[in-house]
Amino acid sequence: MTSEVVIPRTPTLPVWASSRLNALLTSKTSDRFDRIFEATFAQNVSVVFNGKSLTRD
Repeated sequence: MTSEVVIPRTPTLPVWASSRLNALLTSKTSDRFDRIFEATFAQNVSVVFNGKSLTRD
């Protein structure tokens, strides 16, 4: 009997991003939102929205 090595599939970036953002938008508690946010965005993320730099804070 041979054993097969199963390699997990990595989702495409659009699928991953859509899944994470949907989870954030539909989270029912602030604790769940915070956990998903922490798992999605790096501590040192740099965001520019409408020409303005934003931080995670």
